[in-house]
Amino acid sequence: PEEFSFKLIGERFKLIGGFENLPFNKKLIILNPPLIDPVTNLRRSIYKEAVWILKKLLKNNVKTIAFVKSRQGVELVTKMLINSVESDEKELISSYRAGYTKETRHKIESELKSGKIKMVITTNALELGIDIGDLDVSVIVGYPGSISSIFQQSGRSGRKGDSLSILITGSNPIDQYFAKDPDYIFTKNVESISINPENQYIETPHIKCASYEIPIIPEVDNEYFGKNAKDIIEELNKDGILERKGGKYFFTDRYSPAAEINIRGAGQEQIRLINSENNQVIERISRDRATEETFKGAVYLHLADTYLVKELNLQDNFVILEKKEVNYYTDSLAIETIWIKKIIKEKKINKINIFFGDVLVNEKVRGFVKKQFESDRRMGVEELDLPDIEFITKAFWFTMDEAMCKKIANLHEDLPGTIHAVEHLLVGMMPLVVLCDRNDVGGVSHPMHPDTQKATIFVYDGVEGGIGLSEKGFERIDELLKLAYKTVSECNCKDGCPSCIFSPKCGNENNPLSKSGAKILLGEILS
Repeated sequence: PEEFSFKLIGERFKLIGGFENLPFNKKLIILNPPLIDPVTNLRRSIYKEAVWILKKLLKNNVKTIAFVKSRQGVELVTKMLINSVESDEKELISSYRAGYTKETRHKIESELKSGKIKMVITTNALELGIDIGDLDVSVIVGYPGSISSIFQQSGRSGRKGDSLSILITGSNPIDQYFAKDPDYIFTKNVESISINPENQYIETPHIKCASYEIPIIPEVDNEYFGKNAKDIIEELNKDGILERKGGKYFFTDRYSPAAEINIRGAGQEQIRLINSENNQVIERISRDRATEETFKGAVYLHLADTYLVKELNLQDNFVILEKKEVNYYTDSLAIETIWIKKIIKEKKINKINIFFGDVLVNEKVRGFVKKQFESDRRMGVEELDLPDIEFITKAFWFTMDEAMCKKIANLHEDLPGTIHAVEHLLVGMMPLVVLCDRNDVGGVSHPMHPDTQKATIFVYDGVEGGIGLSEKGFERIDELLKLAYKTVSECNCKDGCPSCIFSPKCGNENNPLSKSGAKILLGEILS
């Protein structure tokens, strides 16, 4: 906490307290859905499990909040639940998430507080800072990305009496880690919080906002804005955004820039989603999110309604949606390539060299998969031709020498499948060592990377400029490698499954992958 507070505020803090005794009883149930395929270790969908629980709570008039990690997940659970309850119960249910208009969010908050809405399905948008009244039960649909978030989301119920929280674990490696070792939640410290105040993509709008309130004096304010402040100020001055007068820099516009800045993420939510029936803007999302979620042919969910994307116009910042009832949803398939720009630091762990530095990432959404509601059955894959997304960020990476690669080959293991599996494991286990979601980081593996001329595995920050996630991964790489090895070694599947080496967002559709090769490589690294 002290390190995080200093980075955030610029002043030294002293930790003076910890957890207080709760005035009411709180019970936490960890529910691991049943296996539906013992061979592949596939479990019943956490969304189906959530709907089953939420229906029972609604029948018993229990005021409930359910947390789902993704916007799409919120909409899917809400839609499945509404479709499965009686007509007079439908109006008691609502979804809530970022992206909705301010008016829509305020209406839901008010109706939840008044009791008109009995059940809300939300992202972490309702985790902090909003008064939503007294709740009896909180349902956490999948590990939310950090132990601290489990406690925070659990704490949204039981403000005025005894309460219950239910954590439903999915098939992925981290969820299954907690299902097998639930004591980990209560015996381990919460994760490290990572921020990078000197990320120029985040720092630039901060300087604009600060200069609107008080003129910037570089010699004084460098203490708060860091070593990049001078260059950023000069660039803003050159662009006419700041004006220098007597050693001070003034913001030139009469209107505050704060209204244009998204405080919940690095991307600006500038793409308008337009309902073609009435030409009304129903949401705003970032360009990156638009490329991944609102490509032509995608199904977009809003307040549990399904919309087909008819047009994506990135030049004029709009998406045209047609409201239409369909029996499937869509997931994008992206592939990444990566180039090393600069090595900032390096170290040796056992038999491998670990590096941390700047990288250039190129992401291409190559297609999308259609999945049936309820069953998640794949209904087909379609190709896409969309512009690439390219950005500079931070990453850690390590290389395997020729002797290590030869050992894998001599054991008749596939090298590309081996390093691809290890990449998935490292990305999947990152949230156990640093405060993040697995979707906050990306991974790339290459059997002969052109910049290293060796087999190389990368894990990078998914935000332009980096936010400190991969740096923490670099610092705690030994712990991360051990967690990855434990996960793949203790999984009882034969050739890989969602609980160990499969990734739900793999652009190569989890091919090639070698579970046995991953065990050999990680064992060799750690020996």
